[in-house]
Amino acid sequence: MDLKGRVSMAVLLALIFSASVATLSNPSATARGAVPPAVAQEGQGGGPHARDEARHQADPLTLAPARTAIRPRVAAPLAVPYTGKLQREVFGFAPYWSLPQNANWNYGLLSTIAYFGLDVNGDGSFATATRGWSGWNSQDLVDVINRAHAAGDRVVVVIKAFDEATINSIVTTGASQTAITNTINAIASKNLDGVNVDFEGSSNSSYPNIQSGLTSFMGQLSAQVHQRFPGSMVSIDTYSGAASWDGGFFNIGALAPAVDAFFVMAYDMSFGNMSGQAGPNAPLTGWTYNDTTSVTQYLTKAPASKVILGVAYYGYKWSTTGTQPYARAASGTGASADTYAGVLDDFTCALQLTRSWDDMASSPWASWWSPAANDPCAGNRNSWRELYYDDATSLGKKYDLVNASNLRGTGMWALGYDGTSQDLWGVLSAKFTAAAQYDVSGVPRNWAVNQTQTFTIRVTNAGNQTWPAGGDNPVRLGLHFATTGGGWPAQVKSGFRLWVTDQRVPLPADLGPGQSVDLSITATAPATTAPTVIEVQMVREGQFWFNQWASQPVTVAPPTWIANYDMSQAPRTWAVNQSQTFPVIVTNAGNQTWPAGGATPVRLGVHFATAAGGWPQQAASYLTAWRSDQRVSLPNDLVPGQSVTMTVTATAPSTTGATVLEAEIVKEQSFWFSQWAPVSIRLAPQAWLAGYDMSAVPKTWQPGQTQSVTVKVTNTGNQPWPSGGGTPARLSLHFATSSGGWPKQVASYFTAWQTDQRIALPADLPPGQSVSLSATVTAPSTGSAPAVLEAEMVKEQQFWFGEWTAVALNNASPLSLAGYDLAAAPRVWSANQQATFDVTVTNTGNQVWTAAGPNPVRLGLHFATAAGGWPAQTASYLHAWLTDQRVSLPQDLAPGQSVTLHVTVTAPAAGIPIVLEGEMVKEQQFWFSDWAPVAVAISP
Repeated sequence: MDLKGRVSMAVLLALIFSASVATLSNPSATARGAVPPAVAQEGQGGGPHARDEARHQADPLTLAPARTAIRPRVAAPLAVPYTGKLQREVFGFAPYWSLPQNANWNYGLLSTIAYFGLDVNGDGSFATATRGWSGWNSQDLVDVINRAHAAGDRVVVVIKAFDEATINSIVTTGASQTAITNTINAIASKNLDGVNVDFEGSSNSSYPNIQSGLTSFMGQLSAQVHQRFPGSMVSIDTYSGAASWDGGFFNIGALAPAVDAFFVMAYDMSFGNMSGQAGPNAPLTGWTYNDTTSVTQYLTKAPASKVILGVAYYGYKWSTTGTQPYARAASGTGASADTYAGVLDDFTCALQLTRSWDDMASSPWASWWSPAANDPCAGNRNSWRELYYDDATSLGKKYDLVNASNLRGTGMWALGYDGTSQDLWGVLSAKFTAAAQYDVSGVPRNWAVNQTQTFTIRVTNAGNQTWPAGGDNPVRLGLHFATTGGGWPAQVKSGFRLWVTDQRVPLPADLGPGQSVDLSITATAPATTAPTVIEVQMVREGQFWFNQWASQPVTVAPPTWIANYDMSQAPRTWAVNQSQTFPVIVTNAGNQTWPAGGATPVRLGVHFATAAGGWPQQAASYLTAWRSDQRVSLPNDLVPGQSVTMTVTATAPSTTGATVLEAEIVKEQSFWFSQWAPVSIRLAPQAWLAGYDMSAVPKTWQPGQTQSVTVKVTNTGNQPWPSGGGTPARLSLHFATSSGGWPKQVASYFTAWQTDQRIALPADLPPGQSVSLSATVTAPSTGSAPAVLEAEMVKEQQFWFGEWTAVALNNASPLSLAGYDLAAAPRVWSANQQATFDVTVTNTGNQVWTAAGPNPVRLGLHFATAAGGWPAQTASYLHAWLTDQRVSLPQDLAPGQSVTLHVTVTAPAAGIPIVLEGEMVKEQQFWFSDWAPVAVAISP
């Protein structure tokens, strides 16, 4: 709409308003049926407040002169946003005619009380013969000021003028400074906290400078009042549609820098929306004029922090032609105002009362019949009556608009219009007293991206309403990492970009006023280092954020994935294919939690390698350094600083060459950690070695005789013996013409063994373990008499073990044979280590072993690079044995007897033996033909 159109609309509205008549039902009327106050024409004096004052000109006043002093306020007024019980401004007008009711007002639900008011003359002086001047000097006003200041509320004085000629004179002449000086003196005289300007006029061609003059006047007034009273409040009352254009009486955009607040008189809209009809006084939506549109328009001209949405504690009722919504006004009648107290009073007496709700306006309305006589409500209208007003429900929706738009607050015209009802106080409390206090001292200041920490925040309900923990709109604590502080207003202003996270924490139970609760919170930092604060702010879900928040400065460090390892319990000696179990202690020394599950879990990698250096070494070797790679899962997530002991069962590779066993953490499908922990190892080749105990084997046999035989076999090698599969390990028992095991059988062209019986193991036999095998054995029935019964392990389809033990049978030719038990010998040694242990030897031959003399029988113990006894030593040109230690018998040992020798053995200082071998020797004559090796390893 162009300027000409806007002016035409303004003229039209003025004509509409001047055609309507309104009266006010006095809330203090003494009796139903009392004569209504004088009727005033709508257009006779400015806007809503001017019209309402006109309706009260005939009200009787009972104001006594002031007789007590005004007390100063106990504390400075609270700044917006409030940190006390009110979360927004609640600005209440106290007109002089309502002052006697001030004891009924809830000062705890008000932030500013505006005394209405002092009339300003055209020369800038105050009119002193008015009812407002009487109120100014009354004891009731003293009581209001003292009660308000005791509650921490502001009290401001309203300076008012309602005709354009007077207003023009005040704002465009030297009267401006007179008015300002008189206003400052008035504020000082009663210890007040500011001024509200209520100049209600219209743009008028007779006064072309009235708009610019008003803007200039407000700038001067604000500057001088703030200079004299720092922290004071300067506000102005404006029309609901004033922000829709700049050509009216008020230029909102130009006034905005000068004032602390606009009080938007968002009522009396029905006259502009639907002339000649009953209609909503202050619709929330719909029609031309409504609260939502007004707020939207004001926010294009002024900050939300300067906008106060005014609400009416009164409505209008009409004599109508029917009871339908927006019924036509009866001919020759106008609207009469009805305070909220008057509305409640009407409902107690109205005939055929119907109460309804207007969805578009979001406000109630009612209709009833007023008979020509004997009307219980004393109207005697002989017509239908239709009333539009606001109640707690409709005001609550307007307050929701205030909260949703983050306005400075709300205010009412006028205090006292609700009488003694608590309805309207209750909705103010429900919408604006949600105040919170926070103790964030326990919030950690140092974080890392994605880090999770648990801490406690204490929250206190500093308002006067219970916070519900459940229901449709529970109160919760909002916690967010943010790039800067400022709570919800800053988040909105940023275009919702400040909060990097937003976590809601429920209350454990409803929280009453004054109560506190400690909330244990587990929060996770975002995957960015951008946040500088952790901020907390209570929120009423689905309704509003509280106006208080608290911030804790934080630093969010970039992610570090660091591991420490304790491999002290890892074995240093291994054999190919050997499995060993040991603990590894892993510590999360970084700042990120290690996930145990998910798509990219953190696991421990354990690998045998040819060189240390972790994944970089493996990559540099073209993936050849690692001879094995085993992954071990974490039992649960591991947070920074925590350790976990992981039980690792590792299996050595099937070939030699690895020199280290290394631990390194990996984030699967992502990366290997940059830390690893190697331990040097010795990886021995596989050794299939056996020890035999044949002490229980019978020595006497007849041809073809069958007897039970028990042989104890011990796995003295470093490989487990499989009992099943395609190549199981079995015990072979064979009668032979001479001892010497499989080599002797081969050398004899397979004639030495007269029988060959295989006995299966009952189960796999790990290294170091023994098992007693029983079998029924039958001696050969033909041929020459056997000299020995021999035991030797065989890995079927693969090889015969290199050790055997034979028992010389009775009537055999002289045989020197031995059985050995080296089970107590240590398997792991270090260079030059000395150890003491027991070795049991058994004379399985048929000759007495002499302990002394020139050719005693002794036990030879030697560390060797290969098993095979004296034959292996001679075949190596005497290089296989790294040591050779002889142990004497304590006495002669007869055939079939055993002796346990307590031996002390020293490992070699150099070389890498793989066996410790026992073999009997008849000194200066011969080595026995059987021996017993035990697989050993020298720790690196």
